[in-house]
Amino acid sequence: MAQTDFKNVPREIKEPAPGTPVLDWWDGIYDKVFIALNPFVRWPVVESVVANKVTVIDGKKYVTASVSGADGFDEDQATHAKKYGETTRWSDVHAAVCPEVPFEIFAQCVWISSCLGRRKDVPSEIQEAIGDYCFTHALFLPQDDIPEPALEPQIGRFLAALDITSVDVYDEFRANVFRCGVEAFSQDSPKIRLPQAITRDTYYCIHSKEAGLVMTWEFDGVEAFIGLTKNALTNARPEDYFEGFYADANTYSDWANPLDFCPRKPPSKPFS
Repeated sequence: MAQTDFKNVPREIKEPAPGTPVLDWWDGIYDKVFIALNPFVRWPVVESVVANKVTVIDGKKYVTASVSGADGFDEDQATHAKKYGETTRWSDVHAAVCPEVPFEIFAQCVWISSCLGRRKDVPSEIQEAIGDYCFTHALFLPQDDIPEPALEPQIGRFLAALDITSVDVYDEFRANVFRCGVEAFSQDSPKIRLPQAITRDTYYCIHSKEAGLVMTWEFDGVEAFIGLTKNALTNARPEDYFEGFYADANTYSDWANPLDFCPRKPPSKPFS
């Protein structure tokens, strides 16, 4: 692991700034930006893991869902979550809980709930319905701030499809960088950790300059921002690996908020 000059982080590995359209933020570096949603997840109980509370679904035991998610997991628990975690799409939960509600409102409720927040403009009854459904079905809300451990194998498959053999992984403030083989993302490998990280001992950014790719997670976010060059897109499409959507000219890092929620810089040009 090497240290970097985190006071002068190059834009190609830095998460989009608040109030700036994400396509403007990476204009001239990446041609497209895909917002990949951290999935809902549930964790089966196996012999190596002791669960304080268990929920039984169709005869199978799962760790009872709580609001904490993977926060505070030790190494064994995080590796269990990576190896055995079962992911569920946002669209499936939306269809089960409140299909009559626009997806944008549902997504805002999930985001606020995942960050342990309540806001007057966010329908509390929908948040409660999502919470009840998750508790009944042993589903943890999408992980905030960091990558969901259960998503790591899928990230590895995406990187392999891009013909990448190794990537640079960074901590939250890009103060430490570690060269990581793509095989480390596989389901049978331990959860990737950065022990020298300033904050959490996990990565917040994956970068391959050669492949034209960046994946960044940010504080109080439930998604990865994936920047790709046209060349990268010819090798693999992120929508084949992750649930999400492509940014347009009016997409900001707080994409779940209404456009008029706070002051914003307008797009510099109409992006296609």
